Amino acid sequence: MSTAQSSAQAPHTGNNFDAIRIFAACMVLISHQYALTGQTEPSFFGIHSVGGLAVTIFFVISGYLVAASWQRDPNIWRFALRRFLRIWPALTFCIVTTAYVLGAWVTELPLTEYLTHRATANYLYGVWMKVHFVLPGVFENNPYPLSVNGSLWTIPIEVRCYVFLGLAGLIGLLKYRLVFLSCVALLISWFLIRSNADLIGTVNYGKELSAFFLAGAALQALEPYWSRRPALWAAAIGAIFAFTWAMGWRHSALLVGLPLLIIYAATRSTPFLRRAGRWGDPSYGIYLFAFPVQQAVIQHMWPDFGFAGTLTLVLLATVALAYMSWHMIEKQALKFKPSRQQSAFHISLLRRAQTGLRELPWAGLWPLVACIVGLRFCLKRLDAPVLVDPAYSYLPAARALLNQGWTFLLQPESYRVTPLAYLWPALWGVDTTWIRIANMGLWIGCVWFLWRTCLLLGGYRAGVVAMLLLLSPELVRYFPTEMTEPLYLFGVFGWMHAAARIMLGKERSMSAVAQGACMLTITLLARPVFQFIAPAALLGCLCCLAYWALSKKVISATGWKHRIPTVAMSLGFGLVIPLALIIKNGVVFGLWGLGTGSGIGLYLGTHPLFQGAEPGFLGFDFDVNLMAALANQAGHSHSLAADWATRQAAIWQLQSMSIADSMAFFARKLWWWLAHHPAQIEAFGSSLRKLRFFELATVGLSIVWLVYGGLRKTGSIRSARIAIAPAQWSFAAFLLAMFLIMLAQLLPILHNSRYSSTLLDPWLIPLAAFGVTFLLQPIFQTGLSQNRPWSIGSALRRTAFRAPPLVAFVIILILTFGGYNLARKREHIAIDPMHMGQTIARLEISDSNRIKPNGMDVQGDRAWITTRSSATLNIVIDQRDVDLLAQANLFNALWETEMAVRAPGRRCGIAETAYQTTDTRILQPAERLSLLLPMVADGEFHKLVTHANRELRPHESGSLRLVLNCPIGTLVEWRGTRLLESRHAWDAAAHVSHQPLTPVSKE
Repeated sequence: MSTAQSSAQAPHTGNNFDAIRIFAACMVLISHQYALTGQTEPSFFGIHSVGGLAVTIFFVISGYLVAASWQRDPNIWRFALRRFLRIWPALTFCIVTTAYVLGAWVTELPLTEYLTHRATANYLYGVWMKVHFVLPGVFENNPYPLSVNGSLWTIPIEVRCYVFLGLAGLIGLLKYRLVFLSCVALLISWFLIRSNADLIGTVNYGKELSAFFLAGAALQALEPYWSRRPALWAAAIGAIFAFTWAMGWRHSALLVGLPLLIIYAATRSTPFLRRAGRWGDPSYGIYLFAFPVQQAVIQHMWPDFGFAGTLTLVLLATVALAYMSWHMIEKQALKFKPSRQQSAFHISLLRRAQTGLRELPWAGLWPLVACIVGLRFCLKRLDAPVLVDPAYSYLPAARALLNQGWTFLLQPESYRVTPLAYLWPALWGVDTTWIRIANMGLWIGCVWFLWRTCLLLGGYRAGVVAMLLLLSPELVRYFPTEMTEPLYLFGVFGWMHAAARIMLGKERSMSAVAQGACMLTITLLARPVFQFIAPAALLGCLCCLAYWALSKKVISATGWKHRIPTVAMSLGFGLVIPLALIIKNGVVFGLWGLGTGSGIGLYLGTHPLFQGAEPGFLGFDFDVNLMAALANQAGHSHSLAADWATRQAAIWQLQSMSIADSMAFFARKLWWWLAHHPAQIEAFGSSLRKLRFFELATVGLSIVWLVYGGLRKTGSIRSARIAIAPAQWSFAAFLLAMFLIMLAQLLPILHNSRYSSTLLDPWLIPLAAFGVTFLLQPIFQTGLSQNRPWSIGSALRRTAFRAPPLVAFVIILILTFGGYNLARKREHIAIDPMHMGQTIARLEISDSNRIKPNGMDVQGDRAWITTRSSATLNIVIDQRDVDLLAQANLFNALWETEMAVRAPGRRCGIAETAYQTTDTRILQPAERLSLLLPMVADGEFHKLVTHANRELRPHESGSLRLVLNCPIGTLVEWRGTRLLESRHAWDAAAHVSHQPLTPVSKE
């Protein structure tokens, strides 16, 4: 007989299920209270504890309801999604908060040790059904020290039952009642024969609970029969129960009698009990949270409060947490449950997600995910080594501030770094662990501000895209450090949100003004990149206000005329503290700025040998201190004198460049600022560049499409009916202007990925999120209007926009991945032989007898023909050379090899440099990109130059090894090899005038 008839029935309403589940959850709690206080749990006729009996009740009800769910909608995808939404959100929240909130609070270990302990991370495996019960140092002195949450052991068994029931339905076993009941009878019989505790003497909880689950599922299939004649069924089952009980088979008797009793009672509609769930269903929350709450209360209040006192407190706290879990997590997650009318592969997830997100009592699921990912990243790195800048600058200044008090502000050390670089660590006692934990709070603030900004800018879709872009580890990797980037990012995102409130939300409240002022102050004191932008913006606002006042025009209630005064107030208040510090530095030290360091940034950013980037990218060391010392400005590298000297040297470097050289130099740096340096991509992964390409492609294509639509009277924008307000376009233009201004500021200073990410990404992320919303708006709007959000084909047929949205998306993907692959194949970093600055030769080798070719045949004096596609040229370095170089005490050195290559087809690969010792060891620095040199196979002599530092500096006899990847038959000619020392620091120092910077400097 088919079960279709019974499966079509509506879900039970107005029944006693909620009351029984809540009662069973409280039974578990009360039973555990005995065990956790060192007492024996009350038992049910010696079969199970009261808590164990409650768990069997849960499994009977679960089997009944889950089977009914499948019968109502026999679709595996929707079935799996419903089960996931019921189990995992609350379970995940419980596990994470237990490990990182409760555990961190009560652990007896030092906080850093606890957070980085392997057992703490292992506890999270419970989300994947691999339950761990112990957290390090947590509840170890309690009467029951063996578990933090002993209730979780049943969750994997429950999920396993779901999986098997879903698979049974998928293969058709649930389609016919007789087939399904036969399978259930077979499985329960197998359990009674092989695993029954009455026969084997021990309880196999996993199999026993699964048997109760099957019994509940069987009762759902048999409901048309027992519901019509409940007395007859009760009598028959009661007789079997009495017989098995009399025979001493109490476990078997419980399996026979309990399921029908529970299901019959649950399906009734008792006047008082049926209203138990009118405030929600806290049963799952009680089950999840009770055990850790009990352990925490017992740790602090047992035995002083006694059994009744602790039990009362536990009940109150657990029930409150359970209702919070239901309303804030479980109920919200269940809003995403698919309905039966939705096809398995055409679920309107977009509409459901949008509706669900708007109804969430908090900010939404996506910022929560971004917070969790970032916090997890930080927690794993709480004990990471302190970086160079904090170790030698920020933290010593913070310790001096704590020791000297505010008189530290009158010392030169106070201006050598930005104020928050030492104020923030000092606030946390210069404890690196607490600084990083505090930075985790800044990360949450960054996520929140960005999310709210994008909601105002482009709606929920823009917010979701922004969160996905923020999930890249590029920005978050600075938060588990003592750098100034976390504070700067927090200030920037907060200031951006305040601007969005004023410009998009049209707020004129003091809270918006205060937020903008506070965040601008934080930004300027953490990294003063706005020290010219903010005053210029304030001056522009004041000019607008003066013009309106002089022209006697009435300021309208809407539009920019009422926003400009609010913006001006925010900027003005935000500049007060930075201006006070500038005046202090100017009066006391003669420094009219927030701090030094700009000269160093300019010197390194225009350095010809370093190509304006981090010296380490090409294998070199910083020569700033050396240059300043040679310029007779010895002392701290961030002193006023050194800053002045480096700025003078930077000006000389710029003046030394021809127009063509400067254009090539800054074009190369512009490419790196936009696409990141290859050395950083090698260190941090390809996602660094791919994400940037995606952002730039989206923003660029949005601008092109906007211009294209604006040039056509019946253009795509109007035809698509894109609902984007003028204020949104204005704010997007503001973000774009800020990005371009920041890019212009960055061009002359030192390039590295840290600056590129933290100074550009805060503007690119919301711009890209807005661009995605703009480009795909026609598809979203048309699809949603037809109640088919994912039906792109339908959307394109009904909109005049047609192919362009889809084409735009394809173009973005092509530019992202195609551009990345093209750049990876063609881009090489190498020292420019024509722009190395002044050098002197420390070692010259031109004797062909010192050449040992491998994979090449001699063609003449200093010429060879390759016989292998990977041939090597070894230039011998003897002990005399090693001794000579040791005496020279070199700083930055270079290997320069002059050679000509003529390959068949005029194509050749790269040459790889290494140092090979006499015992055949191959020495290379970890950063290999600067050792991979492109070769021009045109038969002309060219110079191959790489650094000669670290492993490439000869400290023992051996040979400089060049691996030539060229076709067989390539002619190789060698003219000579030299080891050069860079004298650029000496040359730059010679062009620094030796006049004191200011007479009031106290250094």
